[in-house]
Amino acid sequence: RRADRSDGAALPGYRSTFLLPRAALSWVPRHAVAVYVAHSRGVELGGTAPATAANAGRILDPKRTRQFEAGLRATWPRRISAAMTLFTLSRPLEFVDAANAFVQRGAATHSGAEASGTYSGAGLRLTAALTLLRARQHGTGEAAFDGRRPVNVPALSGRVSAASEILPGAWGDVGWRHVSGKSARRDGAASVPGWHVFDMGTRLELGGLGLRVRVENILDRRYWKDAGEAFGDGYL
Repeated sequence: RRADRSDGAALPGYRSTFLLPRAALSWVPRHAVAVYVAHSRGVELGGTAPATAANAGRILDPKRTRQFEAGLRATWPRRISAAMTLFTLSRPLEFVDAANAFVQRGAATHSGAEASGTYSGAGLRLTAALTLLRARQHGTGEAAFDGRRPVNVPALSGRVSAASEILPGAWGDVGWRHVSGKSARRDGAASVPGWHVFDMGTRLELGGLGLRVRVENILDRRYWKDAGEAFGDGYL
């Protein structure tokens, strides 16, 4: 059941049944190596029309999503593990159209690849991850939006970190994170540049107790972390 308006002015009830299948298949051609494919359907809550829209306060119907994924995972005894994933995800779009109505039309498709790896040696741990993402809006019926990248979605993101055991039970780590530039408006009229930051931390373990201290962005860099739209307004 749902309220037709966020202020509760009308309360039409409805019942919907969704079939949300999930299926996965894996193959282990040799010890410590696995290949898999997976497909799933999902559902998300519908959005609420912003106060500036002609249908302000209206809550839209649930959104059905679908995802396909294929990957490879491998490990080498006690030291190295690696993973590679290819994926595509599609979800309905919600936006204020040219008639100033908040609608659910078209879709955003995210396709990409992700790679990660970990090395663990004597008193040393290295990790790295990289994601390449191609995201596009389509089927909106509005030329200003179709074919453009959705808001706040980077084309590239990655991280690298290293942790070392300084003293018995005491670890120190340093890391680097990067996110490429992102669109700040659905029509592509504004965007924010990419950024990278360095982080540092320490972990102390004493018997069954643990203490962690972490400082993010240790070089105090200024950057736009997020860009998007909410309730009809854009934000940085």
